[in-house]
Amino acid sequence: MNCALPRRAVAADADRLAALYARAYGALLAPYYDADLLAEALPLLCRINPALLESGRYFVISDQTGETIGAGGWSWERPGGEDGTPGHAHLRHFAVDPARTRLGLGRGLFECCLQDATGARAIECFSTYAAESFYRALGFTTLGPMDVTMGRKLVFPSLHMIRML
Repeated sequence: MNCALPRRAVAADADRLAALYARAYGALLAPYYDADLLAEALPLLCRINPALLESGRYFVISDQTGETIGAGGWSWERPGGEDGTPGHAHLRHFAVDPARTRLGLGRGLFECCLQDATGARAIECFSTYAAESFYRALGFTTLGPMDVTMGRKLVFPSLHMIRML
């Protein structure tokens, strides 16, 4: 695989993360979502959340050339900044380069989050349809469909998933 272990992200990673999100989400979501919806959603999905990036709870994996090939993190807050259930951590903005899926990169990022989220009793995620099988393989169960509002009005169909610890 020739890649570095996950490390904590820093502000200097922002441009490489945006490029990773564009590669990953553009390719991996296309079979699951309408092209018009994706065209509208991708600029929002590829936007870096500065607070998450600076939180110390976001991780990146780079290959031997320095290209970012995987990223993901966690927070106590739900995506969108809402307070979550006490003791529940939330996975945030996971992505793996589409040419490098099924190599254990996502699992490695998840393990970093799991170890870092000391005191969590459960981990939740708002999954795309494309990532449901990945999260199921990590022990998550699907609570049900949900609509995620992006920007001011875009509604993105997703799944609410949870793994009890």
